[in-house]
Amino acid sequence: MDPMTLLSSLSITDVAAFGFIVAVWLGIGWVIEHPPANRPSVSILMKSYRRAWMEAFIDRQPRIFDAQILGTLRQGTTFFASTNVLAIGGALALVGNASQLDGLTAALPGEASAAALRVKLLAVVFFLASGFLKFVWASRLFGYCAVVMASVQTIPRTNMRESGQPKQLK
Repeated sequence: MDPMTLLSSLSITDVAAFGFIVAVWLGIGWVIEHPPANRPSVSILMKSYRRAWMEAFIDRQPRIFDAQILGTLRQGTTFFASTNVLAIGGALALVGNASQLDGLTAALPGEASAAALRVKLLAVVFFLASGFLKFVWASRLFGYCAVVMASVQTIPRTNMRESGQPKQLK
């Protein structure tokens, strides 16, 4: 089926619902990145905790604890990324198997067509793919963080000036 035939199988309600979902998705993303001052998001709240962690990290030896935390965080993002891949594969398999979709649409109440269900499943695949890319990017950032943390040298606090900068060593 060509794309125009698929799109023509959608009702105006389907198009409005998809537009609403996309608007809410974009709105939630904006609110998370720009929270109101009286209700900070978790990202904003975690900023001070991350800074405190890095300040304690400078003096800590050995840094096994920090490596373990970073590894656990990265493992969580890779788990969710692989779960997204499975969900994407399942949705695409369902889109590609027309006979099962025909049987499913016959069991649904109302006037549902297999073509409309395919388009709706492709919208789900879009959101799953977006989530997958975000989890992959987060995993990559954890890798960058590990490299940066491995390059940090221990600076004893006795060598620090009042400004917080290390003294020049001769």
